[in-house]
Amino acid sequence: MPTLGEELRQARENKGISLRQISDATHIGIRFLQAMEQDNYKILPGGIFNRAFVKNFARYVGVDEEHALAKYQQQLDELGGEPSRSSSRFEVLDEGETSSWSSTLLAALGIIILALGIYGTYKYLSQEKKPEEKKVTEQVTPSATLPVVAVSPTPAESPVPSPSTEASPAASVSPTTSPAVSPSPAPPLSGALTLKLQAKDGDCWVKVKTESDPKGKERILKPGESVEFSANEKLMVSVGNLTTLEATLNGRPARIPSNSKKSKLVAENVTITKDNYQQFLQQ
Repeated sequence: MPTLGEELRQARENKGISLRQISDATHIGIRFLQAMEQDNYKILPGGIFNRAFVKNFARYVGVDEEHALAKYQQQLDELGGEPSRSSSRFEVLDEGETSSWSSTLLAALGIIILALGIYGTYKYLSQEKKPEEKKVTEQVTPSATLPVVAVSPTPAESPVPSPSTEASPAASVSPTTSPAVSPSPAPPLSGALTLKLQAKDGDCWVKVKTESDPKGKERILKPGESVEFSANEKLMVSVGNLTTLEATLNGRPARIPSNSKKSKLVAENVTITKDNYQQFLQQ
């Protein structure tokens, strides 16, 4: 009996379709398509994304999707479960995305260097100002105590205050610092949860489950494309390639955290509710 990879390859060759055509239509990297034809799932992202790749490949070459998924699951069971991925976190990205990921790293590095430079300049200027501030304080302190000595006309009056008391006028002259105002928390949510996801500079795989769509639909967002989901109680969000994802929750910038042990670029079934939605908002 042929394996799933052999079936997919045979169906593709019978239709005279190249791997490049499938890659352009499904946005799946050619090396991932080749791996599926060879029944080698180690370099794929894993989890729900492997199933999405199998479904899209099968659909394009005319193989029944449910049959392909069942055969994929059967082969995994025979192997003792999903194989551990041998690739590093950077191999999850497609060939066309490597350059944009490198650009993102370089931009982030530049921002960090700029921030360190600004911080160093601030610390240097702060240290330069400290001697001048000390000198001004020393000049104000004796002048503030002079009236205390001048208003002692007779010995019968109260003695001159002690040095600790004389220091109080200087304390009244020094400026007071108003307490920092902490940002106001997000108001309680009374309406529906509305989540908008958008791909920035690379493909992004998303799947969101809601009350009205408990199974969810898998989508591949191209750069610049966005999709919006609404739910009354909760959203369950799965995302691949988090580095290119922008999210807003009820119109406010939000962040979907990675919770996968396999890759920091993947989030699986992150649950957002009316009770915990504030922790996903960016301050």
